[in-house]
Amino acid sequence: MLGDFSCRVVLNLIGYVWPAYSCYKALSQKQSDAVQQWCIYWLMLALFTVSERMLLDVLVFWVPMYYEAKVLFVLYLWHPKTQGAVYLFNGIVQPFLAQNEAAIDQALEEVKTTVVDHASSYFHKLILFVQTNASLAASQLQHLQTKAQFNAQRIQQSANSGKSA
Repeated sequence: MLGDFSCRVVLNLIGYVWPAYSCYKALSQKQSDAVQQWCIYWLMLALFTVSERMLLDVLVFWVPMYYEAKVLFVLYLWHPKTQGAVYLFNGIVQPFLAQNEAAIDQALEEVKTTVVDHASSYFHKLILFVQTNASLAASQLQHLQTKAQFNAQRIQQSANSGKSA
């Protein structure tokens, strides 16, 4: 058993560093087949990472050798002999996405609209808050400055009247 930390190191190396460099090589050498395979890999890795963090890590983290299994699965996804990402994409993900593409696009557009509306609303509220409180702060500072000047004049007058006596 490698342990959680060792598995994370290995997973980062074989799941991200090596594939990223291999993707770079495919892009720089204009290997369109390899680029397509690496795009499929990154898509499958993203789906795995999301499902892992939302479901698997919460439910099955206690299973013996869980972290080692994650390493092996990521290796399975990109290894040239298994091409697991391509296999899973062609067999499961691509048919599902193709069948549900219109509904997914509509849902994403609705989420995007909702997020933009909320962000815009909160931004306007923030601007109003800053304007209101900046004006209030400026008037408070002006009041404090006037009060400080008045107190300074009283101290000066008191000091001057003490000298004349």
